[in-house]
Amino acid sequence: MNKRHDILRVCASIRRAANPLFAEKVEIYYGPELEKGSGPEVLQLRRQGAHFYWVAVPLGSFPFWELHVGAVVNPESLRVRLGIHCLASARTAYDAFESLKTFCRAQGLEAYYSPAAGESQYVSSERLADAPETARDVAGDLFKLYDLASKSLRIV
Repeated sequence: MNKRHDILRVCASIRRAANPLFAEKVEIYYGPELEKGSGPEVLQLRRQGAHFYWVAVPLGSFPFWELHVGAVVNPESLRVRLGIHCLASARTAYDAFESLKTFCRAQGLEAYYSPAAGESQYVSSERLADAPETARDVAGDLFKLYDLASKSLRIV
């Protein structure tokens, strides 16, 4: 099987499972579709060597690219990591992101910096999402993380 095909299949399964959970609440951003774009954020991510194997939603009133909750597929292992990601250079979003530190630690998320994305992140451990039922579990946990983080977010 083609590795890229497998990665895209996992991403698509998560998006399909997430669509009804987020319907009419918030727009879902789908990395494999955005990868083809020419916006400044996409071009910057490409220059930095980031991949686009993710499904994510904006958090709070911040622009998507500044602060979001996402499910990222590791292209090497096909395992997924959930997390809250903040563009490190977005000062106001970063302050709000930092207000979630205690919440994130209580959820078992660990601090991480992604040089390829230029993001500070709080991330879960990796887990499989290679079957429809596991993709549904990932989507459900993504929604739960989004919902709880939205309620805990403080705009400073």
